[in-house]
Amino acid sequence: MSNEATSKLTPEALEERLIEFAVRIIAKAGLLKPALLTGLLDECAELKRIFGASLRTARLRSVK
Repeated sequence: MSNEATSKLTPEALEERLIEFAVRIIAKAGLLKPALLTGLLDECAELKRIFGASLRTARLRSVK
């Protein structure tokens, strides 16, 4: 990932990429069993959805 590519990402998108990168490292290193990794990825996706909704709500309220 080049600096130019990362400079165009929102903070949320950059954080998501970093998390995906860390999860790939964990998977390739075999630090977690595949079943646990699947659960972890599901939990990350759910938290991302929740945090995204919270950010959208906070931004809408700050505009008023």
